[in-house]
Amino acid sequence: MDGDSIGKAAFCGKPPETPGTFQPMAKARAPRWTTRATPQDQRGMTQIELWCVVLIIGTLISLLLPAVQACREIARSAQCQHQLLQLGLAIRNYETIHGRFPAGVVEPSGPVRNVPIGYHHNWLIAVVPWIDPVPGRMIRADLSVYDSKNLAILGAKAGYNWPLLCPSSVYRGISPSYAGRHGEEDKPIDESDHGVFVRNRFFRVDEITDGCGHTIFLGEKLPLGLEWGWLSGTRATLRNAGLSLEKFSHRTAPRYESYSVTTEEVIRIIQNPEPEDVQRFWTSCRGDRDIREVLPNILAHIPEGPPTTPEVKQSLLEILGSLPEGGPIIGGFGSAHPGGVNFLFGDLSARKLRFDIEQKVLKSLAHRSDGEGTDDALR
Repeated sequence: MDGDSIGKAAFCGKPPETPGTFQPMAKARAPRWTTRATPQDQRGMTQIELWCVVLIIGTLISLLLPAVQACREIARSAQCQHQLLQLGLAIRNYETIHGRFPAGVVEPSGPVRNVPIGYHHNWLIAVVPWIDPVPGRMIRADLSVYDSKNLAILGAKAGYNWPLLCPSSVYRGISPSYAGRHGEEDKPIDESDHGVFVRNRFFRVDEITDGCGHTIFLGEKLPLGLEWGWLSGTRATLRNAGLSLEKFSHRTAPRYESYSVTTEEVIRIIQNPEPEDVQRFWTSCRGDRDIREVLPNILAHIPEGPPTTPEVKQSLLEILGSLPEGGPIIGGFGSAHPGGVNFLFGDLSARKLRFDIEQKVLKSLAHRSDGEGTDDALR
């Protein structure tokens, strides 16, 4: 060549026969890494393949979610049993120091119904110092639990941090999720009941002749109508085995709606109930088929006009403490856990009893000295 650059062409290829000479190429070959792949060389994902991947992932998630929910419920049930054990340890500490178990409710006049009138100090107040000593020192033992000074403690937000509310329960009021067993019949709480926590009686260990391992002390419960808080020795903290175990499902409405009653409203009703409270309480009580209405003769006994007098308050509280005909007097136990209700036995063992347990077996486990009730009945 004459040495002139010919369009910046690159000279490549096989050398010619004559050494020292090159053959020019009109077009240079591009580097391999800059070449564009042909459609036959491209490897992408079609829309059908994409939807198949999405379908597989969705199927795996749908199979995984029930297992995750089941694990969460198992954890909540274990936490519930742990809280029962904490209360049981507090009861045992009380028995170690005093030589007796606390009474279910201390009340000079009885039997005790669900009426916020009286002294009504309960077993939970007795063991509060082993749960949280600060509220235990603040409770006035010389006053009724419905006195304004004790009601101020009832509404304290610090009490919500105690092990008193089941993690599976949607109720977050002032009443605990656990109650002591006062007997095997649905009746007002009295000294003649056969449970461990009854009125004005402090039992020794040797008085529980069935054995602590065969006797129920505490159990889970569901709210029943108006309850007067964890200080009250009424159906808020005491239940019986006279009714079948009740199951609460988050997909259905509870039988007795009391989940929306706030702390301030309960305290107001205790201090000064009104006819509207009676109307609301009775209409919130569900029967087996429908909602029961207020009976006409009940409303006829409610005076109108001036502010509530002691006589009017007494009549209103007696109505508030009752339920429609055929309804529970004190109430039984229930749970939001699937499969059964957690109970604490006297030997500090937390066990779950099935919802379909025979009523005879349940009553025998609630009786402290009937000579029946063994572990075989729980299987």
